[in-house]
Amino acid sequence: MHGMGYGMICASLVKVVLLAGFAYIVWVLSNKEGGALKLLGRLLAAAIVVIAVAGLLHGTAYYGKLGHGM
Repeated sequence: MHGMGYGMICASLVKVVLLAGFAYIVWVLSNKEGGALKLLGRLLAAAIVVIAVAGLLHGTAYYGKLGHGM
């Protein structure tokens, strides 16, 4: 058994994969547009990925604070 912390890390990884997939869809759809909408779509996709990675880092840092892995 890995405990509750392992589930938190797995849930964070699943969240990152799902958000990265959504960001990819936004990126692809924004490439079909032009002008400001294209730029806005790219910025939105980049922001989604940054938020997802920050959430993953926060989740793994919280797991470390629980005292596991020492």
